[in-house]
Amino acid sequence: MTAASQVPAGERRIVDDLLLVLLSPETGRPVVDAQRLAPGLAGAVLLELALAGRVDVTHEGRWRGDRLTVVDGPAFGDPLLDEAVEVLRTRPGTAARAAVQRLARRRLVRRAQDRLVAAGLTTHTPGGFLRFTRHDPVPAVRDPLVAGVRAALLAPDPTLVPQRDAALVSLLHGLRVVGKAVPTTGLTRRELTARAQALAEGEWAGAAVLAAVRAAQGAAAATAAAVGGAAAS
Repeated sequence: MTAASQVPAGERRIVDDLLLVLLSPETGRPVVDAQRLAPGLAGAVLLELALAGRVDVTHEGRWRGDRLTVVDGPAFGDPLLDEAVEVLRTRPGTAARAAVQRLARRRLVRRAQDRLVAAGLTTHTPGGFLRFTRHDPVPAVRDPLVAGVRAALLAPDPTLVPQRDAALVSLLHGLRVVGKAVPTTGLTRRELTARAQALAEGEWAGAAVLAAVRAAQGAAAATAAAVGGAAAS
């Protein structure tokens, strides 16, 4: 297990929580397709940097979009985040979507999975003949996360939703899997989408956070479209 795959002792990141929520307890597999999973996790890494004030964003209009610049600061002590800072530092002013795509290409899904296994947050069952690989989330860890997302979606006052729960809702909404990850809200699909959208654009989210969410959504959609187009050709 490499250092870049380890969760710092006692400290989960948004990327860890997002993957835990995305993992189905029934199948041990993510509820989102593989084409969107990596950009979604990369968006979570970028969102963590934004919440920590480690990236600044400039919106340069409709065509150039959001541009990111790393803000100097102390190391996180988390190899996954510290490496992301260095990757983005090499290209100041890079487009937010391009930043997500760059982070997603760095074996991010495997490394995120390995982090959870090493921290005892999931159990790994190797695949075999007619059997998929499983990563089963520990219920005592995943269930409170799902409950927090559900409570955020049902909150009568979105401004009182904890920042981390709002962040998870935003990322799930960007991946279009809120209903799959949290299936028992009692809301219609339209209500669920409206509440998730309101949280994603809430006061908790500054410009850099909104850029990270938009970039994750755009990169996931672009990747899925590219794969779909290749399969159809």
